[in-house]
Amino acid sequence: MARQAEGMERRDAAEYGRFYFHIRQSDKEHSDVYCYADRVEVTPSGALIMWRDNPDAREVHPNVIFPAGRWVAVYAVSVQDTVPLGIDFRLWDKKEG
Repeated sequence: MARQAEGMERRDAAEYGRFYFHIRQSDKEHSDVYCYADRVEVTPSGALIMWRDNPDAREVHPNVIFPAGRWVAVYAVSVQDTVPLGIDFRLWDKKEG
């Protein structure tokens, strides 16, 4: 279990953004990551950046960055059952198999 850094208060995951995303990574062993973000950016170099919009902050920092080549796809997912939204699973299964 991860330890909380001293002096840091624990935050609810939803405080990192309004939307929930599934990031499929190229590493088969650790391929699925789920995270909250307000917006997603793909840089010209191919990095994937998950941002939290905070109008009160003087500086904006990303929630997480996936380097180019480390991620394969990103999907908005339901917070109720983590199923990707707008995906036809008949096509998904054919590509996965």
